[in-house]
Amino acid sequence: MIDPFLFELFGLSDTNLEKLVPAVTTFYTIGQLAPKVTIRDNLLIVELADGHTASSNDEFERAIDLCNSGQFTKAKPLLTAYLKANPTHSEANRVLGQIYSDEGDQEKAQDFLIEALKWDPKNKSALVMMGNILSNYRKDIATSQKYFEQARKVSPNDHLILNNMGGNLLKLGKWQQAKDIFWDAIKLKDDYPNTHYALALIAKEESDLNSAFFSAIQAIKFSRKADPIYGQALQLAIDISRELVNNLGGGVYDSLAQQLRNEFRVKIDIVNDDSIGSPAILQLAELYNREQHVIRYKEAIPTHAHWIVHELTVLQYILQAKAEGKNLRFAVTSETQANFKNKLTSPLPEQAMQALYQGLNQQIFNTPAALFAEHDIFNEFAELRPHQFLSLLANVQEGIAASTDERILQSVPEFVLRVNRIYNILKAFQFQEFYGVDMISDFHARKDEISKAYDMFREFTEYRDEKNAGDEYKLLEGWASQLQINDLFILIAESESREGRRESGHQAAQMAQFQESAAEAGFNMAVTMYMVDALEYFSAKSHEHIKKTALEIAMLGMQGIQPDKQGYKIRAVPEKTFSGYHLLAYYYVTFALAFPGMLNQLGLPYDGEYAMALKMARK
Repeated sequence: MIDPFLFELFGLSDTNLEKLVPAVTTFYTIGQLAPKVTIRDNLLIVELADGHTASSNDEFERAIDLCNSGQFTKAKPLLTAYLKANPTHSEANRVLGQIYSDEGDQEKAQDFLIEALKWDPKNKSALVMMGNILSNYRKDIATSQKYFEQARKVSPNDHLILNNMGGNLLKLGKWQQAKDIFWDAIKLKDDYPNTHYALALIAKEESDLNSAFFSAIQAIKFSRKADPIYGQALQLAIDISRELVNNLGGGVYDSLAQQLRNEFRVKIDIVNDDSIGSPAILQLAELYNREQHVIRYKEAIPTHAHWIVHELTVLQYILQAKAEGKNLRFAVTSETQANFKNKLTSPLPEQAMQALYQGLNQQIFNTPAALFAEHDIFNEFAELRPHQFLSLLANVQEGIAASTDERILQSVPEFVLRVNRIYNILKAFQFQEFYGVDMISDFHARKDEISKAYDMFREFTEYRDEKNAGDEYKLLEGWASQLQINDLFILIAESESREGRRESGHQAAQMAQFQESAAEAGFNMAVTMYMVDALEYFSAKSHEHIKKTALEIAMLGMQGIQPDKQGYKIRAVPEKTFSGYHLLAYYYVTFALAFPGMLNQLGLPYDGEYAMALKMARK
């Protein structure tokens, strides 16, 4: 078929048939044997002269075998020799062109690819390779597009060709045309990550951030962690989410709070409180001897809307369990504390031991309800998914840091590390299910720990879709039993009389105290690591330098230090860039070293973290 591409292929600047025939005749003349070239019904017919014979394909097949095993330097001379005897072999020219391209010689690669196409204008691979060379190396997007369009004519259902065409259109700034092409590609293959990534870029350019976030997540889900597109899509999803979290008002959690007020006839207050140690906390009315439940949150944290809905959802579970008489109270006693102490293989400072015990119990108590809550949020609050994505990403990253830092590994008891890893991997499995982000290997966990976390997650999936009131307590008890930590706490039915219950040891369960402290404080391993960094840094500094640093950070503290913010700089420590938690750790340590009498005035709930950091720094 005679079309404009044929003239392009033979280097003709216009579509003059009188020039085409001699150009074609010259090319297809082999030695003294000229072809017969005719044009009929818009077809160019080339009949090679008799006398040309092709040699055996054995050498070509051998060269292809070498290419398939990555031995290109051995394949190259075989193909060169083969083409001397078989210049009309299109695919041999194409493969040799690919070898030259891989070696970086794009000039020679083009020569062989053009040869391949002259002998077979429908050689799809040669068309695509020429298009890529022209686009990526020659920056000739317009000509490149001609090759891709020709390839599409040859193979209209090839999604890779469409992706190449769409990528070229993006380079030309033709966003709508590119979008149409990529949607055609999605129809052909809906699990190709590069197409989703391109659609995410287009949606972001169009300020359609929700669509951009969805497509970026699809790109993550359909790619492998080792693929370059995986990292690009993950970063894009993070960037888009950060833009989206600033555009959501309070209506999403206000409506849920009102629903709970109406359904259970309770009072609920939602209060901004920057003094709390976590993004949001739930304070149950009965634990504070007041009429209303209170959710306190930190407005400075961009994803606070997600955490408010999380706490409201947990409150919903508690109210549902109360309504059916299934609510349980999590408690600790002197006996359960002694059980924890007995599991330790080496002594710890009392504050550090209590912080670890509290942090571990917080994980045991909170994880089942948190998994149910995140499942419900993902399915019922689509507008919160960018918030949830950032929140859970940060949570998993904190879990990885607590599981891999050498100083923690040397200082924290092994049984605590093991349980901590398993619970954190369990949450990482859920995050991967939601958003495709694979962080399991980053924990450097043992196979049995990953297997145990997977089994626990699979058990959770059997409950989640048809959750009944109190199911979180079933998982809590079952998992604790499997991990052999069920002697670290007791569960008491809310309706059960304390007077009629026989307890071994002192009956000082102090349920309210535990639940309040577990919700509000929580042992923060990231802060501990940053404190160790600070202690090591200041060990070589003068007392005056430490005082100067403390006062400079205090000035920043007056403006508010946001824990999840990045990029803080202070003049006294010019070589470091701080995250919010990193800076708060330095804040605490500098005052502990320079102004210990003023430490309590900072309002930083990190006494346990500091005790652990001192032990780790000494090691």
